[in-house]
Amino acid sequence: ALEHKKKKALERIAYLSPQSDMWVFPPEEDPACYTNHSQDPNMEVLIDTKRSEEPIFIAKHDIEVGEELTNSYDEFDENASSSMDWLDS
Repeated sequence: ALEHKKKKALERIAYLSPQSDMWVFPPEEDPACYTNHSQDPNMEVLIDTKRSEEPIFIAKHDIEVGEELTNSYDEFDENASSSMDWLDS
């Protein structure tokens, strides 16, 4: 029953939480909405349930102004590999 635009956003941004086993859709202002997948990411995922139920992204090194924010979706989304099969084609 969702509008087309919201469905497309869910397909692009939502992930299956390893903690809650529920789908998470970050709010529009969440930096997670602006990251992309990479096998050689400049951010890593920290899982610390004392701080947050969801993954926390930490820079692996200083990130330059204008540099793309990347992480490995496989670190926090069990479905990432199967949902990104289209990247390999």
